[in-house]
Amino acid sequence: MAEQFGQSVGRQNVDALISCQEDFESCLLLEDFNGALVSLRRLCLREDLGVDCFRNLGLLYQFCGRLDCSLRSLLCALHIDGSHASSHYTLSKQIRYQEYPFLAERLKGIDAESYVSYEDRIKICFAKSNLFHQYGDYEASACWLERGNGLRLLEAGSDLRQTQAIGDFRAGLVSQCPVDGHEPGLDEGRGLIFVVGLPRCGSTLLDAILCMSEKVGDLGECSEFEKAVAVRIHLGWGENSLKLLGKDYLEAVRKRRQDKYLVDKSLFNFINIDLIAQCFPRAKIIHCRRNPFAHALSLYRANIFPGSTFSSSLEDIAEMIIYERRLVSVFSEKFPGRIFPLKYEEMVSDPSSVLRDLVEWLELPWTDDFLGHHRSGLVTQTASRVQVRRPIGSQSLELWRNYSRMLRPMKQALWQSMDVLDLF
Repeated sequence: MAEQFGQSVGRQNVDALISCQEDFESCLLLEDFNGALVSLRRLCLREDLGVDCFRNLGLLYQFCGRLDCSLRSLLCALHIDGSHASSHYTLSKQIRYQEYPFLAERLKGIDAESYVSYEDRIKICFAKSNLFHQYGDYEASACWLERGNGLRLLEAGSDLRQTQAIGDFRAGLVSQCPVDGHEPGLDEGRGLIFVVGLPRCGSTLLDAILCMSEKVGDLGECSEFEKAVAVRIHLGWGENSLKLLGKDYLEAVRKRRQDKYLVDKSLFNFINIDLIAQCFPRAKIIHCRRNPFAHALSLYRANIFPGSTFSSSLEDIAEMIIYERRLVSVFSEKFPGRIFPLKYEEMVSDPSSVLRDLVEWLELPWTDDFLGHHRSGLVTQTASRVQVRRPIGSQSLELWRNYSRMLRPMKQALWQSMDVLDLF
């Protein structure tokens, strides 16, 4: 997060702003978001940096769930520069354009090709798609989605093959360690909760729900396990690597949180399930999934940055969903009872029943606070940061049907893999 803001705030006139800039970035690194807000508000007073700072202030307020403050900050940014692409895009995720028709007309009138950078063109395309989606013009929304995602692929390409290659490589690591050479104590990993899946699977909602318990600490999209794996591979994978991997990870996360239960929501740990299950026999793994067509649409609309560029190709999304489902299916057979299959549609349609089953499986005490996650002050940096502030609801489960024409390219691949997709 600090890097994301650091690239866009205060790189001009660094000498004059370095103290405030460093305060801001230090606060972000320490997850002192109130301090970061204070520093960023000071940066907003700089006339030459006003528009970028107001936009980033709005984004930070979104992360913190202060949507009213976010709205005011983003409106200030657009008052300074009515064509500011980042502000239009960030605002399009939370604003109700029916209440601000002048902003809707302004956005409609913007020519995406008038921007020099690919990044700004992409943001305007996604902002326009969000606008037309709100007005129910799904064909226009789809056209702007296709245009924006096409630009993303031109700029960065798809990372599908890279992710699959890493997953295939990781699957072979456990076999290189003797079972009796890495077996940790039976209590190791107790209280660890790994949430895995693909982006936009409902994991942010689940994270917010679980963290309503005072016994649960949030690690967010923690990269510590991935870092620990990379270190062990770099040092040379051997017979003690699994045991050392578990030790490295526990030391890293316990420096961050001391809660009895810790939620690690690094979703792509689905490729590391074999390693996690071997390192931590008492850890809990939750696999979040949803209707593949709804999931594909959500990914295609998300403009996930950075990474996950496979989400800009519907064909690659289909292939990634199939790959992820098959891999998790293999691990579920290998570790029976260790992976909880959580379907997003069931969680939002019958939250009380589904969550009670999940909480019991996690061995957590039940509290009705789990049903009031939207009142949480949890900082959320994912693409779901606005939606997670709303009560649980199932109103949008069938929205994907409005994009049937656009989703057609991925249907054949999905229908051929019904054994792992649970389409019905």
